[in-house]
Amino acid sequence: LELARYDIDFYQSALTSQAQSNAYIESPTRRALFADYVLTVGPAEVNAGLRYDRFSTGASRPVFPRISSAPGFDPAEPTAGFVKDKSHGRVSSSIRGRYQATPRLRIQAGLAARAQAPDFAAVLAGINTDLSVTSTTQVFGSDLGFEHATVLDVGARYLVRSGLSAEATVWHRKDDDVVGVRLVDQVDPVLGSNASVRRFRNSETLKATGFDLRLSQRLGQRGQAWVGYSYADASQQVDGVSPLVPTVDVAVAEMRPHTLIGAVLYQTGTGRRVLGGVLRDVGVYGAVRFASGTGYTRCPPSVPQDSGLLSGEPCIGSILGDFNGSRLPALKLVDLRLTRELRVGATRVVAFVDARNLLNSRNVTRVFAQTGRTANDAERDQVRGANLAEYDNEAVANGVRLPDGSIDLSFGGTANPRAACGSWINPSGTPTVPNCFYLIGAEERWGNGDHIFSTAEQTRASDALYQVARGLQNFTGPGRRVRIGLELRL
Repeated sequence: LELARYDIDFYQSALTSQAQSNAYIESPTRRALFADYVLTVGPAEVNAGLRYDRFSTGASRPVFPRISSAPGFDPAEPTAGFVKDKSHGRVSSSIRGRYQATPRLRIQAGLAARAQAPDFAAVLAGINTDLSVTSTTQVFGSDLGFEHATVLDVGARYLVRSGLSAEATVWHRKDDDVVGVRLVDQVDPVLGSNASVRRFRNSETLKATGFDLRLSQRLGQRGQAWVGYSYADASQQVDGVSPLVPTVDVAVAEMRPHTLIGAVLYQTGTGRRVLGGVLRDVGVYGAVRFASGTGYTRCPPSVPQDSGLLSGEPCIGSILGDFNGSRLPALKLVDLRLTRELRVGATRVVAFVDARNLLNSRNVTRVFAQTGRTANDAERDQVRGANLAEYDNEAVANGVRLPDGSIDLSFGGTANPRAACGSWINPSGTPTVPNCFYLIGAEERWGNGDHIFSTAEQTRASDALYQVARGLQNFTGPGRRVRIGLELRL
């Protein structure tokens, strides 16, 4: 029996615009009940399992993404007319058998169904965002159900000699109802006619076939080393046909065709006397992984360079080029964990050093689909220009723009400029006092604090915000991480 409850608080918004905004507070729940039965008859063994999964977001949402702009909206009951998400359940079964054909050869096979709850971020995306304050490119969530997979594998293990074994497995996997982005036609209550909305849907089917090879060597009684190679070939279908547009976070692109891994595990034991017993009760675990990069679709020249699309996101335009025909750089990882056990009376204390990505390799996880690099100068310049234009428009609307483009946030030398924000409006004439506060704070953070927001300071503020979403940290995996600690084993 498994029970889980999640408390999710999420907020996302631009500096002075609600476009692409996203905010929600929800508490989804997940539960599962499962059972296994094992039957052994001579050299044969059969393991059968049954599992029931169920989840519920507990959320409510408008049928069409209009809330305050919907006809008849009542501020006293803002969620009137919302529809509550359903609870989703699914039964999964599995059967696995193995047969000891000879003392050296073991054959095994399995068939299993697996259910995977969708990413709650996809379910809840834009749930409280009104279409009137964002753009048509925003992706909205929906009441998603389970993704489910069917996995078949057949393999064998052969004992080459004492301590040395070889394994080979061939497998096939099919994933149905995978979450992807689709254009959905729905009735817009403001227009009174259909409008297309981008939504996450259980709309895709993924298929993958591959094989795994592994060679294992026992190191005496205290260790083991192994090396393995995996190959995978994947394809994607959307609603039963090949996709015309790749969707966000396409799982097929995440498949790495070639993966090579090696690892060693060794424990010295209590009898080791080398170097005065320093190496007694020392554990070593090291792993090396090298894998080909994930695939993505390079946007064709017809897509503007400043559109800022990332690998895995749909290219806008009628010409897509080679679907998933480009690949990110290869993945390279070296991990190492060292432990040393000490005994203090009846208590065992284990000191450890755990290093991930020991060599601090730069592993690129995504790139700009137009440039194939982790930087896009055209998009950065476009975003910077748009931000400076927003600053300028608000400055003009409030009569605080200086001839050189600076913004006089001191309001003529006021000692407390925030107190003068009461009349601040946006270019449409709507009162937006928070914008004034944020602009003053931006000048104090990225300027010299004199409350004259120069164009150079505006540029620094814009670039800082751009780096939050477009900095290198968003395009590469974690660098070297080292943990040092103690474990108490009572």
